[in-house]
Amino acid sequence: MSSQPPKPLVERLNARLRNNPIVAVAIVVGTIVIAIASFTDATSKLIARFSKPSPASARAALGQLNLPYTTEAFVASAGAGDASAVQLYLTAGMDPNSIAPDGSDALGAAAFNGRAPVVTLLLDAGAHIADAMAERSALYSAARSRHNDILQLLVARHPDRKAIDSAFAVAMRRKAGERSRNLEGARLLAAAGADVRGVAPEVFTRIWSEGFGDEDAVLATRTLLDLGAVLADMDGVDGKPVTALTPLMGAATEGYAATVDLLLAQGARVDTRVAMPGRHENGSTALICAARGGSPAVVRALLAKGARKSDTDETGMTALDWARRFPSRAETPELVRLLK
Repeated sequence: MSSQPPKPLVERLNARLRNNPIVAVAIVVGTIVIAIASFTDATSKLIARFSKPSPASARAALGQLNLPYTTEAFVASAGAGDASAVQLYLTAGMDPNSIAPDGSDALGAAAFNGRAPVVTLLLDAGAHIADAMAERSALYSAARSRHNDILQLLVARHPDRKAIDSAFAVAMRRKAGERSRNLEGARLLAAAGADVRGVAPEVFTRIWSEGFGDEDAVLATRTLLDLGAVLADMDGVDGKPVTALTPLMGAATEGYAATVDLLLAQGARVDTRVAMPGRHENGSTALICAARGGSPAVVRALLAKGARKSDTDETGMTALDWARRFPSRAETPELVRLLK
C-alpha cells in the first residue's frame, strides 16, 4: 500500500472549516470586529489630533483641576511653569495679556521664574513683551532674575528698544545678597540694541549708591565702557558744570581708588564742576569729592592728573578745607599734607 505525503496545513484547515460552518462564521465575524476596532481607534486618534477643545470644555477641564478661571490663577500657572494649564486658560478665552490684581502678567511671571516653554507658548499666543509705555516688561523680569536664556527668547521677537534699555539698566544693578551683577545679560541686551550710551549715567549713579566696593565698581565700569558708555557725555565740555555727579566724582566720593585709576586712564576730566543747587555737592570737583570721601590714594591720583587744589565749591571751601572738617578721621593728616 503506497503512502501519500501529508496535506498542507492550509488545505487541512479549509477541510475542517467546510465540515464545521459554525467555526467558519466565528472566524469571519472576529476578523470584521478586529478590522472595525482598528479603524475606529485610528479614526479617533486622527480626530483627536486635528480637533481643538472648545472654550467650554477647556473651562470644564480647568474646573476638574481645581483651577479657577481668574487672571490671578492664570498668572500663577504661568509662573509655576504649568504649560498644560496655561494652554487650557488660553483655549478657554483668557487674554494672554491679562493683568492679575497685583499688577503681574503671565509672560512676566513665566520670564521671572525661567519657564521657557510657557514663555514660548504665551509669545505665540500674542503676549506682549512690554506694556504700552514699556515700563513693565518680561525682559525686565528675566534680566532681574538672571534668566538669560529667557532674555534670548525675548530679544529674538524684536521687542521695543525702550524695554531693552530698561532691562539693560536692571541687569547692571546689584542688590544685597547678590554675588555679582548680571553682566552676561547686560552684554546680551547691548548686542540686541540697548542704548548703553544713553543709559550709562543712570547706571553709574547706581554703582556708587549700591556701595559694593571698589572691585565691583571696577568690573561694572569696565563693562559699561566696553559696551559703549562715553565718559565725555557725563564729564561736560568747555568748563561748563554738569547737573549730576560724574563717574569720576562718584568713585572719588566713595574712595574707590582702582575705579578712579580706570576712569582717569580712560580720559575722565578732573576739572569738571557739578551744579546741584540745594545739595552739599553743589560746585564740587572730583578733588573736593575725594577730600570729603577721605581717600589719600584717590587724592594723589587726581593731583597727578592736574586737579587744582585752589578750586572751591559753592560755599567757598577747597578740598583742603573739607579734609580739615573731619579731624578725627585717621586719613586726615595725610590728606591735609597732600592738599596743602
